[in-house]
Amino acid sequence: MKSRMHYILIALLCMAVLSGCGNPAGVYNNEEELAADYDSFNIVSGVRNQLDNGAEGSFGKMEGMVTVRKFEAEEDTTAEMEYDFSITKGKAKLILVTPDGNVTTLVELEKQEEEEASEEGTVEFTLQKGTNLIKAVGGKEASFSYTFTVEKAEETTPDTEK
Repeated sequence: MKSRMHYILIALLCMAVLSGCGNPAGVYNNEEELAADYDSFNIVSGVRNQLDNGAEGSFGKMEGMVTVRKFEAEEDTTAEMEYDFSITKGKAKLILVTPDGNVTTLVELEKQEEEEASEEGTVEFTLQKGTNLIKAVGGKEASFSYTFTVEKAEETTPDTEK
């Protein structure tokens, strides 16, 4: 009897641990999950690096979401992100999660044809007061890479001397 209870407890413990893992592939279009302050992902191969005002990374196979950069803002600030984003399999995006839980897609690509899809560009957005997250999000078995830098807009005062 004691041995049987031992096995039941182990089985319940395993079920509890596994249920906490979530479904990384199911977060791609789920704004509530994307806005969460935790990450949920399966990565077979990948590398991420922080840059001075940005980040770079490459994933051979990834699904779910992972925070790649945090930005603190003392007040609402306009920012501009310069990016280079490419994908060789699946679909992926970079998103901004603001302190109030709003999710904004900054760049998104989906592989449609035989060749790699890529995009370079800039996007302007608002960093809200507090902690803002930039997350990489991959659909099922996505293979992609990114590089980006974020520059906060300079505050200017009107020229009153003419």
